[in-house]
Amino acid sequence: MDNKKMIVAVAYNESNNTYSVDIPEGTSVPEVAFAVSVIVKCLERDNIMNRKDFMDFLNRYLTDEFYNEVTDNDGQTG
Repeated sequence: MDNKKMIVAVAYNESNNTYSVDIPEGTSVPEVAFAVSVIVKCLERDNIMNRKDFMDFLNRYLTDEFYNEVTDNDGQTG
C-alpha cells in the first residue's frame, strides 16, 4: 500500500499567468519548509544542482522585481 501524503503543490495557470499553492488541511508551515529542503537535498543528491546555486536562484526570485507576480492596471493579480 502506498502511504504518500502531498505536502505542497505548486501550479501555474497559463490562462491568467498566475501561480497557486495548495497545502492540504492539517499541513503545517514547518512541514512545507521541510518539503522545500527535501527538494534542495534531492537536487544535490541527484547531481542536478548544488545548494548554493539553488539558494542563489531562490534569493533572485524573491528579491528581483522582474519576478514579482504580474498585476493588471487595477493592482489585481492575473
